[in-house]
Amino acid sequence: MNRGPINGDPEGGDEVSSDRAGAAAVLSGLSYLFEYPTAIDPLAWDRAEAAVVDMGSDALTVRMREVRGQVAGRATAEREESYIATFELGAVCVPYVSAHLFGEENFKRAAFLAALRGRMQERSFDWGAELPDHLGPMLRFLAGSDPEEARELVHFCLLGAIGRMRATLPGGHDYGELLALVEAVLEAWFPGVGAAPLPVDAREPSGCALAGSGCGVTEVGGA
Repeated sequence: MNRGPINGDPEGGDEVSSDRAGAAAVLSGLSYLFEYPTAIDPLAWDRAEAAVVDMGSDALTVRMREVRGQVAGRATAEREESYIATFELGAVCVPYVSAHLFGEENFKRAAFLAALRGRMQERSFDWGAELPDHLGPMLRFLAGSDPEEARELVHFCLLGAIGRMRATLPGGHDYGELLALVEAVLEAWFPGVGAAPLPVDAREPSGCALAGSGCGVTEVGGA
């Protein structure tokens, strides 16, 4: 599977604030941990932890090290089994953002995916062998987005979907802890930006600025 370069800078503009650059680097590193475990996982942890330290947030640094101690300390075979049980066989937690936004069978999910794929192609972003809305590639795409696009992706797409992913997992689950860590980084990057109501939960179609975020959906509604 093509997982993209982990040592390079996140794709995107050059003129970014140190806080944004730090958060983007954290998310870029953590993104690889939502894909099948490989030998580069320690490098992903190193990159994410170093970026958190550079952000200067003691609380995030402590949280990062706690989650790393829990997840990275497991044997490779155990991490592989956990990934398969969580995201593949039986799919306890679906790792695709659009499935949580629209429902797995909603036709608007296909429109979302097509628009997202187009925006990623415009930026020559390689999402690898997964669908483009897999959480791993989505976090890397976010890391390279301009501030306005990133804010809209966080508000309309990611926070709500990540919340639903967490809700499918028992307390203390490795991937639940990873998802909570991602949430904390997103909230540090965009304080005060909460999750928009999810289209899958909406009774009526509602206007949405997702077109500006690269998702290409101007009106979303329930299943």
